[in-house]
Amino acid sequence: MDRKDKIFELLLEASEKGFNQLFKEHNEHFYYCSIVMMDVATPCITAMSDEIYDRLLRDNAEHNHSTVENEIYYRWAYAESPYLGFGYDKFFKDVNDFFCKDVSYDLPDDKFEERVADWLIAMREVMKTLKDNGIFKNIGNENIFLFAEQQPPEKDVNIDNARYLNEDNMFELWYMDNKDEYKPESQAPDREKVT
Repeated sequence: MDRKDKIFELLLEASEKGFNQLFKEHNEHFYYCSIVMMDVATPCITAMSDEIYDRLLRDNAEHNHSTVENEIYYRWAYAESPYLGFGYDKFFKDVNDFFCKDVSYDLPDDKFEERVADWLIAMREVMKTLKDNGIFKNIGNENIFLFAEQQPPEKDVNIDNARYLNEDNMFELWYMDNKDEYKPESQAPDREKVT
């Protein structure tokens, strides 16, 4: 098995187990599920539900900070979710071991960037496979935003992945809330409905 196939297989197994365990333990209305790579570290899963979002808004309102900007921020806040890294210790050990060997800071810059890009592609394909396999069905919401993201964002990879994994209506909902984060370094996607 070549390294790209191994990355995909390791990440698919860990992510599938992680999401399935999350949905089993938490009977909530999830609307956002993602694999995230933070600061070029081993990818992990995160998710947001209506219940967690409402709780974050209530907690925020108690501190007199209820604004439209905060509502948008918390809606897509991967790091504010209590489910960031869910199942990591249990399911992602092999992913972490391979990632640490594969993406080394000792690599030349071009090779390092190439390997990070390979992982981001694998993350996207894992989410697509999980979607195709139906694990995001019947979790409380008909519309769910799926993502494979790099944080902080670099280039247009997050926009491209959001577009790839979602129907137009879900992509546009996410993009309209997040477009400012991707400017001026990124350009708006070429879509008629997105302005």
